Amino acid sequence: MFTFNILLFALFSLLSILRLLKHASHIRAQILSNTDELCYLAAPAIAYLTIVAQVSLTCSQAWGYSWTIVAYVLWWIGLAWTLPLCSFHIIILAKHEIITAEREKASPTMLLPLISVMTLGTTGGLICEHSTAISAAMAVPVIVVGFVAIGYAMFLSLVFYAVLLHKLIAVGLPPSAKLPSLVITVGPMGQFATAIQVLSSAASSRGLFAAYGEGAWLQSSAARSVSAAAVLVALLTLGFGVL
Repeated sequence: MFTFNILLFALFSLLSILRLLKHASHIRAQILSNTDELCYLAAPAIAYLTIVAQVSLTCSQAWGYSWTIVAYVLWWIGLAWTLPLCSFHIIILAKHEIITAEREKASPTMLLPLISVMTLGTTGGLICEHSTAISAAMAVPVIVVGFVAIGYAMFLSLVFYAVLLHKLIAVGLPPSAKLPSLVITVGPMGQFATAIQVLSSAASSRGLFAAYGEGAWLQSSAARSVSAAAVLVALLTLGFGVL
């Protein structure tokens, strides 16, 4: 299944690149004027991070530390991909007034770039918790940056939830063909709940904060507190997601 996922990702990445090369001007115009086209740019990043997580869970555990390094490097590449993409998404929506001009067309797909950042946090936690022989010096920066990344995406998602709720109240449900897309609204809160638990679990269960031992926060006692608080925050966000 892992190999099949890589083949699918490579195939669809190739098709996307060919489409971009052949229809560059049309795609640019669509990105600057169509919310769905803009936001689906995050889909390849989500798929990529899923593969990175599988590298850690499958390859690192099967073949050792060298694959831990591969997963670690791929995660930082994912960070350099998802955070600028999410910021680009916000800037385009604001600069070109896509939502203001087409409020009735505001779609839950707006949340996909934020979900990609949440997925980054989840993947980072999985790498730190399950990769073979990962050191505290390697893992703790991933955990800290992962917390920052999911905080960035979670608070932005609240703004987008407000836009979508206004659209539902003022305009009503989307057309029947797009009605299933409402399930995407669960994504940011669900992924945030997963990410914060996995990141805190990695810090606590493997003793990474204790091994790092720097400052007041990166200590074993703080790791236990962070892990306990993460469960409460995850439950609160899941409740919001159900809403």
